[in-house]
Amino acid sequence: MAVYDTTYPENRGTGSVVVTVTRNPKAPRFQADRYERTVDEKIELGTSILQLAARDEDGVGYLI
Repeated sequence: MAVYDTTYPENRGTGSVVVTVTRNPKAPRFQADRYERTVDEKIELGTSILQLAARDEDGVGYLI
């Protein structure tokens, strides 16, 4: 994850989100390899900005 201020692009931050599945021998596959969102700096705390879906070979669906 990389974040920056559009007014002051030198103000940047980075981080990672890792999803680990430990109880399923057939790992889930996400619909895309990369997800990108733009978020207004005045967004209300607690607002959802991204919802991910994954499926695995067992036919199980996941919503994150």
